[in-house]
Amino acid sequence: MGRRLGIPSHPDSRDPELKWLFAGVEDDTIGEDGFVLGGAAGDELDCADLTRGTPAQARILMSSSHNELYYPAIEVRSEIGPGQDGAANPDVRADVVLIETPGRGSVFSVGSICWAGALAHANYDNDVARVTTNVLEHFLNTTIAC
Repeated sequence: MGRRLGIPSHPDSRDPELKWLFAGVEDDTIGEDGFVLGGAAGDELDCADLTRGTPAQARILMSSSHNELYYPAIEVRSEIGPGQDGAANPDVRADVVLIETPGRGSVFSVGSICWAGALAHANYDNDVARVTTNVLEHFLNTTIAC
């Protein structure tokens, strides 16, 4: 089952500079519904990890949490055993990450393929679609210096 993404656990999500990203979002959790595994995070989980190449300027905005049915990706662990499932291991999560590099481009990573399945929930009137729209509009309105 897919899970929602929690906003309050990350200081970057409360940064006044990123207020635009959460415009129109009322709740501290989003993505509780979706057409792929029932939420915005649930399949092909990717999380930010400085030791695996996440840039230092990456801003983690939200993270998911999962139950005992989820395990770390094989590239993270060479063996899977007791105590490594999502209920016990905080590294089993999807992170929503923003990287802005003026003049060089920006990245918005949602951390799970289920995000796309959550976009259309309630005829696109939901917080996942709202955040996605806010990011796309921001990227379109950002002047890129060449």
